[in-house]
Amino acid sequence: MYMKDWIKKLDDFLKLSDDNILTNAGKISHELAVKHATEEYKKYKAKPIDEYTQVEKDFIEQVNKTYKMLKKKERPKK
Repeated sequence: MYMKDWIKKLDDFLKLSDDNILTNAGKISHELAVKHATEEYKKYKAKPIDEYTQVEKDFIEQVNKTYKMLKKKERPKK
């Protein structure tokens, strides 16, 4: 298989999944892309690492609820 064949296969696959195919270099310059990525990375790094995200908090809460529910069911009946 040649590279041109591989490109055609990938394009066909993307068309199958109704994705748009980039046919040009796009509108964003390399400098703007690097600037944007750097700014987003700074935001990411500024977040405290020891704080839980909302998803993590919800997960821990659900685990605790499930643990309590299972613990109640395990008690032997008198």
